[in-house]
Amino acid sequence: MEDNYHTFRNQLENKTIKEFTKSIDKNKLTFESSYATGIISFNAHHIIEMEVINKKDAKSEFYIHFQYNNNAHALALYQEFQDALIQTKKKHTLSVLLCCSGGLTTSYFAMLLNEGAQAISLDYHFDAMSFDHLYHKGNNYDVILLAPQISYKHKEAESALRHKLIIDIPASIFARYDVGAMFHHIASSLETYKKRDTSPIDLPIKKDIHNTTTILVLGYIRHMDKTRIVYRIYDHNKILLTNEVIKSHLRLEDMRDIITMILTLYDIKMVGIAMPGIINNGTPYSESDTFSYENVYEYFKNQFDIPIVLNNDVNAMAVGQYLTQDETENLSFLFQPRGAIYSGIGNIIDGKLHTGHAHVSGESFLVMKHANCSPQDLYTTEEGEIKMVACALNALIAMVAPDKIIYYCEQIPDTKKLIDALTVDIPENVMPVIEKTIHIKDYMLLGELYLAAQYYHEHL
Repeated sequence: MEDNYHTFRNQLENKTIKEFTKSIDKNKLTFESSYATGIISFNAHHIIEMEVINKKDAKSEFYIHFQYNNNAHALALYQEFQDALIQTKKKHTLSVLLCCSGGLTTSYFAMLLNEGAQAISLDYHFDAMSFDHLYHKGNNYDVILLAPQISYKHKEAESALRHKLIIDIPASIFARYDVGAMFHHIASSLETYKKRDTSPIDLPIKKDIHNTTTILVLGYIRHMDKTRIVYRIYDHNKILLTNEVIKSHLRLEDMRDIITMILTLYDIKMVGIAMPGIINNGTPYSESDTFSYENVYEYFKNQFDIPIVLNNDVNAMAVGQYLTQDETENLSFLFQPRGAIYSGIGNIIDGKLHTGHAHVSGESFLVMKHANCSPQDLYTTEEGEIKMVACALNALIAMVAPDKIIYYCEQIPDTKKLIDALTVDIPENVMPVIEKTIHIKDYMLLGELYLAAQYYHEHL
């Protein structure tokens, strides 16, 4: 194994990538270009990290870490790293969207900004459109500029496009169409944005979790063109480590690599995995994408001599929400990912997670297929998202009637609009409390900890 590892390391150190300069510094191999940086780090226990950073916004386009086991698998992961590095060339232009009430005044400014950027070889591209189109088109851009007359919509835009930089154009710049000042304002805002705090939120746990051991929990999150496996190690209820893998597509082998690496470094007694779909007898089923519908439980059982439990991701989120409040024993959580046709719902009834027969409880696609709405035509606008989510919530309120509903939907920043849509069919005097959350990762990992600890306590 040792010889194979060093052979693989030598192979990587001899690699070249067109348009990238290579440097080697002790245990780090760096590929550098004008638009991206690729870093491969060689750590103790044969653990290898590979990361691709896009220079335009300092965001990770790709990040994996794994323990070297065999050359073929390691080379396949390197190839994914190299592909991601090369792909950043197509993404290195900073795309900026200017928004105003109608799009006319910003269209002229966008034209001037494009001419200015071209004149000084600045790799920026500007488009303009009305604010009404922001929900559908905004995710195609890196930066959103709001004209002074709609700066009051900043929080609304920020809520709908949480992963984008939203900038108010100063009135002094907009009034003079000051191209140079606008470039400087964008650059300084980007620098501030890169330094923003991205640390995990501190959740106020208000219920007993009864974790008496060390548990690794993993969760699968898909957002637009990126997929992440987030994971956390809990020693009892104390967080020891939080990390993630970022790729365009994930395989079960990626989760296997994480578990293998963590078992080498920590004394883990239990693993909990939260993933999309109906998880019945260890096999997930989803209308979208989930690991080829194979028996995930059997796959991991054959790989590791450690207890593993699988749970639906939205059920884990619902449990996480329940653990951090003490107002009710009956709540539901709706998760509507951006770009997804159907939402998922997790239900807590009398203080317990309700999964139902064959674990189909909360799978809204089983209802929405036959409802009087066409999700394929609705999810591209705020009004469409409201209609689609309201359709799912109408059924939830009629059948489950929770005291409280918490929802995650970036495209519905205004909770009042959603409540107004619901009151068409639901009388106000029976309407549950409805709140929005912008966090899913920390609630999902906390909920999965509870479910894994519960399984460990009851079965081991």
